[in-house]
Amino acid sequence: MCAGQVQPRGAGARTAAWRRGARARTAAWLRGTRARTAARLCLAAAFAGPLLAPVSLRTEPRLLGWPFFYWYQLLWVPLAAVLLACAGLLRRRARTAGAAAAAPPRPDASPARGPG
Repeated sequence: MCAGQVQPRGAGARTAAWRRGARARTAAWLRGTRARTAARLCLAAAFAGPLLAPVSLRTEPRLLGWPFFYWYQLLWVPLAAVLLACAGLLRRRARTAGAAAAAPPRPDASPARGPG
């Protein structure tokens, strides 16, 4: 603003509101990115865990008389269900964070004006 110009009422408040909105959109975008990355890691673990053949192709240790291979593979059934549920929840969180980041800032209420 040049010297001698008068700043309109509420302009500073609008600028501050815009900055708060920009920070909130950036935080929402980062939250969405982190959630998507965590969801991808959950899916990768659920996919790769049962495929680790060199780890699971052995008979010892036994659990209730079952060789390691069997109980290792069966352990992945509920574990994969939990990982997939977590991935779904994280994707939903990323989707809502992405929508918040894409939305334009809501106009704030006009600043309170004093007398005159």
